[in-house]
Amino acid sequence: RLRLHGIDAPELKQYCFNNAKQPYNCGKIARDFLRSVIEIGAQIECQHLDTDRYRRLIVRCFHHGKDIAAQLVSAGWAVAYRRYAKDYIMAEKQAAETRQGIWQGSFTHPEVWRRKQRQK
Repeated sequence: RLRLHGIDAPELKQYCFNNAKQPYNCGKIARDFLRSVIEIGAQIECQHLDTDRYRRLIVRCFHHGKDIAAQLVSAGWAVAYRRYAKDYIMAEKQAAETRQGIWQGSFTHPEVWRRKQRQK
């Protein structure tokens, strides 16, 4: 298992709300966006930066020279994970200003959403 460095994306079961306040499965859309960024069978370069407490490799990955995590944040399908890195804050601000992805309406930050799920 790999975890992209510096970002946090909605969970697969997480719902967000669009600008008309209608719920949609933002977790699945974020996953699908990630899949669309990478062609099947494409070569991806990853740098192993760390290992988390779940033994996942923390990586920074590139596809055709483009930072995959940056693409997710710029498109609004992930947020900068400020607790662990500052790398994608500007990309997040731009996505929020232009109302991309999850910024089109309202959402619970993925970290907060996961915490609430554990409390149930």
